[in-house]
Amino acid sequence: DLVIESYKLFQYSNPLHIDVFPGLQIMESSIVNMCLELYNAPPNSIGNITSGGTESIFMACKAYRDYSLDVLNITEPEMIISKSAHVAFKKSAHYLNIKIVELEDDKKTKKLDTNLLKYNLNKNTILVVASAPSFANGVIDPIHEISTIIQKYNKNIGFHLDACLGGFLLPFMDILNKHNRGLDFNCIGLTSISMDTHKYACSPKGTSVLMYRNKELAHYQYFVDPDWTGGIYISPTLAGSRSGELIASTWATMMYFGKKGYIWNTNKILKIVDYIYNELLKESEITIIVKPEVSIISFTTKT
Repeated sequence: DLVIESYKLFQYSNPLHIDVFPGLQIMESSIVNMCLELYNAPPNSIGNITSGGTESIFMACKAYRDYSLDVLNITEPEMIISKSAHVAFKKSAHYLNIKIVELEDDKKTKKLDTNLLKYNLNKNTILVVASAPSFANGVIDPIHEISTIIQKYNKNIGFHLDACLGGFLLPFMDILNKHNRGLDFNCIGLTSISMDTHKYACSPKGTSVLMYRNKELAHYQYFVDPDWTGGIYISPTLAGSRSGELIASTWATMMYFGKKGYIWNTNKILKIVDYIYNELLKESEITIIVKPEVSIISFTTKT
C-alpha cells in the first residue's frame, strides 16, 4: 500500500528536472547516503541511482574507461573478470570497446583465482571485478586478497565489487554475526560498489545504487553539455528522463523497513538457506557445488 501510494504521488515526476522536482533529489541523495553509510564509505565518496544492476555495472565500466584514457592515457583498456562474474560486464565491454580477460574460477572454491589474476594484470588493465556473491555459485570472491595484489602491482587499477545481488544482505549478516568482514570501503583498494535496491531492499523493480570511493572517478560517469540550445544538460546515467516514482517508492520502502527490518529479513533468509542446504545434503543424487555464503545454493546432478 505504501509503494502504491508513493507511486500515485510521484507518477508524473522526473529527476532530470531537479528544479521542478527538488524533493526527488533529496530522496535520491538520502537513498545513496544510507547505502554509503552501510558500506563505510569515506567522506569524499559519492553515488547515484540507476535503473538496475546492469546499468550500474555499465556506468562503472564507462567511468573507468574514460578515467583511464584521460588520466592514465590507456587507449586499449582491459577488464579482468572471473568466469562466474555477471554477464553484464561482458555486455558493457561489448558496448564500450573494452577487452575482457576472463579467468577460470578456482576449481575448489569456485571463486576468482588470485593466482591467475597475478599473471594477467598488465599496463592496459583498468579494472578488476569481484562478486559478492556470484549469481551462479553463491560465493564471495576474496576481495582482500584481490585488493592486496592490485595494490602491489599498480594502485591506479580500479577495483569494483559487484554486490548487486547481496548488497542488502552483507552488512546485516555482519551485524547478526557480530563480525565485520570488511566487505566494504574499509577494503583499501576497493574503488566502487554496485548494489541493487530492487532485490533484498524490497523496493519495486528498476532501481540500483552505484557508489564510488571518490568524486574524481565518479565524474567520468556523467554526461554534461552546457552549450545545448535547450539549456544546460546534465545526466548521470544512460537515461535522460527517469522514473521519479521509482525513487520515491524506493525511499519509502527503505524508510519503512529501516535497519531493524532488513536485519530481520536477513536473519530469516539465512535460516531458510541453511535449511535447504542441509536438506539437499541428504539427497544422494544431488551434489552441492560449493557451500553457500549468502543466499544462493548451487548444486548439480547426474540424473
